Amino acid sequence: MSGSNAATGDLQRVAGLVNVILAQDTKATVEMGKLADKLGAESACLRESAKLAGNEGLTLYISQMVAAAETPGQHTLGILHFLFAHLKQRHSRDTYALVETVDATLFFNTALQCLIDCPEDLAQRVLSVGKGMPDLFAQVCHMVAQVAVDLNRAADAIQPLFKACRLIADGEPILTPTHCEVVRLCLKTEQASFAVEKLCNVPIEAIHPKKTGLVSKDYLLYFYYGGLCYSAVKEWQSAVDFFTTCINTPADGLSSIVVEAHKYWTLVSLFLKEGPAPAMAWKRMKSTPVPVSGERWWWWWW
Repeated sequence: MSGSNAATGDLQRVAGLVNVILAQDTKATVEMGKLADKLGAESACLRESAKLAGNEGLTLYISQMVAAAETPGQHTLGILHFLFAHLKQRHSRDTYALVETVDATLFFNTALQCLIDCPEDLAQRVLSVGKGMPDLFAQVCHMVAQVAVDLNRAADAIQPLFKACRLIADGEPILTPTHCEVVRLCLKTEQASFAVEKLCNVPIEAIHPKKTGLVSKDYLLYFYYGGLCYSAVKEWQSAVDFFTTCINTPADGLSSIVVEAHKYWTLVSLFLKEGPAPAMAWKRMKSTPVPVSGERWWWWWW
């Protein structure tokens, strides 16, 4: 009985959080910041509730927020925290998985609608109001991409995640965590030309990890997948350039992503009669190889 009472109590707290979200003035930045802090403090309760609520997880509460919104995306801050509660917590960000009880299709449809409805001022209204919000949004996007692949619905996720790239960048020529996911899904669905035209051909002038939630793996995968996309459309020089950028990223440990990029550089360079492959950055730094989960990178243009 005590376990049942605890579960009931958690779900009641979740219902209370929904009421707080619906009552919030989404145009008041200070109030939104307080809401973000409150939702962050209740993350453990949300995660436990997602496990206890069965295969629907917290999607019913999310539907309630969507239905109550006067404009699409009005309650995006609250919805993102509820979606994040469905993700398993791991010691590394190398893999993404949902809690066992949650139906993947239901989560995917709900999350996809959230991305579609995201407001144009997402960076100001949501990502900048709470500590860790860029990282939270990035992880939700990564999970959407992974579930899309698992459900064989990669094509459905390309446009919503491409929109996420644009909203996170907020008009700046910067790399976002969702760049690599869009390119990956384009490869999966044989739409490499879309990735090349919309992302890979667009110059990246800076990175802002704190603003975007970008981590080293996102950076490496973007240039690795981008190189594969250029290879798919037979733009060999651009493919070599992308693989070289991936290979030359300074690091204090060997990454399996860099190893694969090195292999493809060797293959693609045959079409261009390139010279010796570039030495991998970790070799030049005389460091001890570590697995991908232990990657730590120094961004030399900070």
